[in-house]
Amino acid sequence: MASSSEEAPDTATRQSFSLLQSRKFIVPSSKSGDTDTDADDNYDNRKSTICRLAKLCPSMDLILVRIFSSSSSSLVIYRSLSWQKVAGIPLREYSNVGDSAGSSGSDSDSGSLSYCWSPSGQCVAVAQDSSVSLYGVENLITAAGRNGAMSGSNSGSADWTITIVDFNSENVVGGSSSSSSKSVDVIALHWAHVGKNHPTAAAPSMEEEEREISWRYQSHYIDQSTKFLPPSAYYCNDGMEGGGGSMGMSVDAESSVSSRGSLPECRTPLSVLCVSTNDMEHRLYLHGRYPLLTLPKCNNGFVNTTSSASSMKSPLVVASNDLAYWLTATPIANDAASSTTELSTNNSLTLYHTPFLKRDRYALQQIAALHTSITAHLQMIKRSVSIVAGSWQTSLKPLDQKLLPLTNLLRNYGVEVDENVNNEVTGNTSITMTTLSTVMKEYIMMGHVTHSSSIANAMDQFFTGVQMNDQLLQRMERSLLASMGNVESTAIGCLLRPTQALGWQIQELGGLVQFFDTTYDDDADTVGGEETISSKSQLVQELIEASQQMWISTENVITSIVSGRMLVRDFCGWLRHAGSQVKARGTAPNSVQRENAKKRRVSQAILERLVTVLNKSQKDSLLSSSTMGKDQKTQTGLSETLLNLTVTEMLTEATEIPSSTRPQSPSSVRGILYPIPSVCPSVQQAFAATKSLFSNPLSNVPNQICSKDIFLPRTSSSIEKCIIATHSRIGRDSASCSVFWDDDKEEGEEMTHFLPKISYKSNRYANLSPESGLENCRQWFLIAQASQNIIQIFCLPLGWTQKDPDDNDIEDEDIDRDDIPYYLTAKLILPVEGRVLQIGFYGDDGKSSLSSGMDSGSGMEGKQKIGFIYRNSSSSSVTELWTTVYDSLLWQAVPFDSMLLNASQVDSTCCRNILPISLARDYDEEEVLVAHNRIVSENSSTELCELLLPQRGVGGVVTDMNEGNIASLELLDLEEHEGDDDDDDEEEDYEE
Repeated sequence: MASSSEEAPDTATRQSFSLLQSRKFIVPSSKSGDTDTDADDNYDNRKSTICRLAKLCPSMDLILVRIFSSSSSSLVIYRSLSWQKVAGIPLREYSNVGDSAGSSGSDSDSGSLSYCWSPSGQCVAVAQDSSVSLYGVENLITAAGRNGAMSGSNSGSADWTITIVDFNSENVVGGSSSSSSKSVDVIALHWAHVGKNHPTAAAPSMEEEEREISWRYQSHYIDQSTKFLPPSAYYCNDGMEGGGGSMGMSVDAESSVSSRGSLPECRTPLSVLCVSTNDMEHRLYLHGRYPLLTLPKCNNGFVNTTSSASSMKSPLVVASNDLAYWLTATPIANDAASSTTELSTNNSLTLYHTPFLKRDRYALQQIAALHTSITAHLQMIKRSVSIVAGSWQTSLKPLDQKLLPLTNLLRNYGVEVDENVNNEVTGNTSITMTTLSTVMKEYIMMGHVTHSSSIANAMDQFFTGVQMNDQLLQRMERSLLASMGNVESTAIGCLLRPTQALGWQIQELGGLVQFFDTTYDDDADTVGGEETISSKSQLVQELIEASQQMWISTENVITSIVSGRMLVRDFCGWLRHAGSQVKARGTAPNSVQRENAKKRRVSQAILERLVTVLNKSQKDSLLSSSTMGKDQKTQTGLSETLLNLTVTEMLTEATEIPSSTRPQSPSSVRGILYPIPSVCPSVQQAFAATKSLFSNPLSNVPNQICSKDIFLPRTSSSIEKCIIATHSRIGRDSASCSVFWDDDKEEGEEMTHFLPKISYKSNRYANLSPESGLENCRQWFLIAQASQNIIQIFCLPLGWTQKDPDDNDIEDEDIDRDDIPYYLTAKLILPVEGRVLQIGFYGDDGKSSLSSGMDSGSGMEGKQKIGFIYRNSSSSSVTELWTTVYDSLLWQAVPFDSMLLNASQVDSTCCRNILPISLARDYDEEEVLVAHNRIVSENSSTELCELLLPQRGVGGVVTDMNEGNIASLELLDLEEHEGDDDDDDEEEDYEE
């Protein structure tokens, strides 16, 4: 008895996993209700808040935490080891912050919130209600440095935003909202990406090898496009949309490069964001941006009975290594279960087979990258049109201010040159009406104005005024040329360069769409396939023509800006010449004024150009006075009207420019004879064509999706007590069994793939021979279901088919199959005095890489464990975190049926007990599984907790403290004990 009492303190104090961080956060309080329904709603909201409090980054030392304040909430990125604040993401405010924390709400004031990391850790996806926003981590960090976010302010704007709309027409994806559509709420986000094949995998087929070799060369060719095309990202300030702020081109190159890091390129490994909504649909977006398709709903009849978002629980979604298989787990709500008496399952699962994601991976990567790039270019052009127009008008303001005193002098002498005022004083005989271009043209041609002495006196007084000092004119000329040169640079960088990139990328996109249409229409016998191809070819052709017209109109704008800058230079030179001539009148022949007039004399060619422009401006003024409205006239400045500069009209008006009005230029625009549309209608036409083409370019893809419904067995009378977790594993090919990579591994070395040990002798359900090769399946889905103290694990082989032992044909090894002849199951038994609160899989999937966004990992798995929160109901009443390996389990093979095998029917040879490491030393390794454990809460009333198990060594536990509105977050080193246990065992053996 004495010895046991001495061992008790050591057992209680000795804990696995080093504590890295321990933080406490304030969470919204639950509403006080009088009915049981209110109590259940408060419990669900509290549970949803705890589950969505923090997310660990899968590939970086970062953690995303939701911080609540008195009036709002935000997402804050911290470094998980040093707890240094990196950046913040503001969330949309609701009238009730507590309700908005839940996954869904029944009140109009509340909203749903879900967020997740991208597999590379470079992006964060945040979903609020029916919109999903993507934030680049590098952009957030850069914005935080500028705005001083370390002091606590949030920073950064979304790089990409998509709106989820439920359409009555199932084939419409990404279309415009209409009366037949309604918004849906997002309840979960899951982001998966493709990984490399395991080194022991079988040799690829001839078709796969051909695709790999082709892409190996094509990827390097595509990468060279960044040397002569502009990037897909533009670093812009928030004030850019309204025309304020500085242009993004003025930001340093380092910031521009960092802002492009989160955007997909053609060589970026394919990743898919799965957006789960409250209508129980799962929408797939390539790289989180391009809407690919919507997975068909399961036909089990149970999930469809629940339509309200308040009763929905967040589904689980997992994808295979090559993205050819998807598994969705949908928890069935209480009302659906209670309304169906024959329901004998807690969770409904659906297995989807999407072979095109594996087969056409590289083409889909290009489409997703082109979709992002084309959309970014079009948005940049749309924003830049108003900015360039505003900069152009601002650059000409010094000249407008210089000419404004002339109009006032003419008005004082009874001459009105303002067109807006001319319409008001029509009929007044005491006022002479003319145009400023007419006055200037006569003054240039004759040196003075003869038909009106008032105009001549006004012109002489204007040129002899103080404002026409030669030094002031020189300063104005330098300022005008510099500002107009900046406008030209801005227009080239933000209008011409994106337009040129669009011309290249849209033609490449047209080839890809034609490839997909030809491939899928040949595979599927669809009615009207030729008409579908013809319609899509027409859409591509419309988009190509729209991009070409936009290119032409943009070139026309650049040409007009350049010619306008040259014309302003000539006009400023004439102003200096005319001012010197007027001031030299009546002076001595050898006076300084006459010498200055000789030096500032302009050539005859400049005078002819100015007279031609003023003559044309005079005609256009008479024509526009009857056709243009007052609002259109006020948009152009005085100098633009005088010199007939049409840049503002090209950028603001939706009119076509006749070919005869274009400035004479040696550019390629000169050879086109048909009318040129202005930039605004060209951009609108390109947007419409892009939206039509991208709305459903892969209409035949959903026809290749196969689905299979799976039901987990009912293990408890209370659905709340049953929890599940899903995971994907990389297996070993049957064709590579001769390569004994892991059979010759050293003792203690971890396996780099999943190789289950099947118990063939005690198999009473399946007639499966050891030569079947089931354990050598390439890919697996794992499902863990926990109830009370029992954990049952299911293994679904993907793409495996049973063969005869004498069949050595390996050519069909790479053919994906959607049937599952058998599955594996095993049972884990924990001490009966406790129960499992949360469960999750932990391990390196072989796809994470910290080196580059272009890398898909090594293809070899790392440590694989299963972790769970275990609540001890004995006298101690503590809540612990347990982790244990499961690769050494014996698995029972069962013929596949939609209703999986119940835990009570699992053979005893495939059942293992789990004990903590402090109690398992007296047992053989083959009898029990050893679990490392750590106490996370000693509060006996702790019920709500969330398990954070990423793909790397740092894990966490979020626990409801039941002390007011406090939640605790503990970050733990889950792999530190691996090397310490061996040293402890050696020390104990030495002491014995």
